[in-house]
Amino acid sequence: MFLGTPLFSNKLAQAIAEAPAPLITTFIFFNINSSFPFFANFSLYACKRFSIWSNVFKNYGVIPTRYTCDGEDISPPIRWAKLPKGTKSLAIIVDDPDAPSKVWVHWVVYNIPPNLKGLKEGASGSYIKKIGAVEGYNDFGKIGYGGPCPPKGDGYHRYFFKIYALKSKLLISYPITKKKLLEL
Repeated sequence: MFLGTPLFSNKLAQAIAEAPAPLITTFIFFNINSSFPFFANFSLYACKRFSIWSNVFKNYGVIPTRYTCDGEDISPPIRWAKLPKGTKSLAIIVDDPDAPSKVWVHWVVYNIPPNLKGLKEGASGSYIKKIGAVEGYNDFGKIGYGGPCPPKGDGYHRYFFKIYALKSKLLISYPITKKKLLEL
């Protein structure tokens, strides 16, 4: 179902790769101490031509609070370019591998049309439905985006924005979990 061959070195990415894995992983680092800004680091891994970015923060730049639970808790704009040939739909998973109890899921979206160049700010909710995509369950027990919200005093957390290029549209039109999505 997934296109391309991912190139990863850490155990989490390897486990995801066997699921099979995304073509690209974006790593975003947040500092939850309110006296410091949030920071971002984008890292491109697998397909050299496939790229992903956000217009609201730069690589290693400050991430605005509005995209976290301390702000408006809206999804940030995400852009991509040069999808692999044959892509029929996209999926996005955002998670936090540094959460205290488990890898914490913040957003699951699938059946994103490949003709789009990205998702606009605040896409979670009505815009996702409008474009024919589906949002799944996050670990806050809700459907849609749940921004970074690590426990106070827990230090830095990394948030992985993973985009999957699929060679077919999923035949699921209802919300599912990250685990279920990766099992398909």
